[in-house]
Amino acid sequence: MEFICLIICFLILFSIYIYAENKLLLIKRYTVRTGIKGLKIVQISDIHKKRCEKQICAKVKQFEPDFILLTGDIVSRTEKDFSRLDRLTAELTKICPVYASPGNHELDLPEKEYGVYKQIMKKNGVNYLENSQTVFEYGGRQIKIAGANLKSSIYKNPDGGYSNLEKYTADELENALGKKEGFTILSAHNPFCLDAYAQWGADLVFSGHVHGGAVRLPFIGGLLSPERKFFPKYSKGIYKSGKTAMVVSGGIGKLRIFNPPEIVFLETE
Repeated sequence: MEFICLIICFLILFSIYIYAENKLLLIKRYTVRTGIKGLKIVQISDIHKKRCEKQICAKVKQFEPDFILLTGDIVSRTEKDFSRLDRLTAELTKICPVYASPGNHELDLPEKEYGVYKQIMKKNGVNYLENSQTVFEYGGRQIKIAGANLKSSIYKNPDGGYSNLEKYTADELENALGKKEGFTILSAHNPFCLDAYAQWGADLVFSGHVHGGAVRLPFIGGLLSPERKFFPKYSKGIYKSGKTAMVVSGGIGKLRIFNPPEIVFLETE
């Protein structure tokens, strides 16, 4: 009987911990050597249906970033009410320029809802990059910011499953964006395509998608990817491929354990 009581107490306390952890919003700080000193970037990724617009904006304001990247899954594929997106983007664009690219949930939106989503982005002044690039002026230097609209088949197969997923290649990225020219920051939701991003020549990549692996295990890292694969190669942190550095955000939404919701703040040196 005592053992059963201990188990029940443990489960209650663990549930309280999970609830409290998922209410947090931490700032994950990184520094990356790029040859461009002092550029401050905030990355927001994978909010899904979480309601925390005020908390996000309050955190971002503290850092006075040069620009903000929204790297996909800012809404859920089942979204019908985009008022949260409207409030969030209206406030973020008051802080500094905002650039966004789609995640798999945006790509899965029905045509009507995707149209509403893009209208809100445009109305609030977000630079929405669907396989396109723009220029950000910083310290007298032109920085390219590119957004990749990655194909749905790298996320799911035609049957809606996760086996035999297609690859994404540097040639496909070049066909979508053109040849890489000058210092380029790439916003691309899926981190598992890092080799393609590096072969294309991206200097700095920002990705999300994996939610930190949902559960973080000590000394091991993320447990599970959205593709139902255990111990994903890229789950959260900074990874390198050749001269390309990739930042993977653990994201904000979805249930998580030992893996608090986060906003990324990166400063270059």
